[in-house]
Amino acid sequence: MLVAGKALGLTKSLVGRNGFQLRTSVISGPARVKVSKGEMALLGLLIAGGVSFFPAWVLVNIPVYRGGAAE
Repeated sequence: MLVAGKALGLTKSLVGRNGFQLRTSVISGPARVKVSKGEMALLGLLIAGGVSFFPAWVLVNIPVYRGGAAE
């Protein structure tokens, strides 16, 4: 019972009365791990391709949606 009381007291002190946690360890600044230019370019291409894949697929297949034959 004593352990549960200590855990509850610790939880209340960490979360606070309003139920929101305070993030005091977040510091704005430069990245700790450097990412190479090649990796950034590759990830950018993957994101751009992923975002534009489905709209391009729909545009290519518009005749199928309209009931025409796919050529």
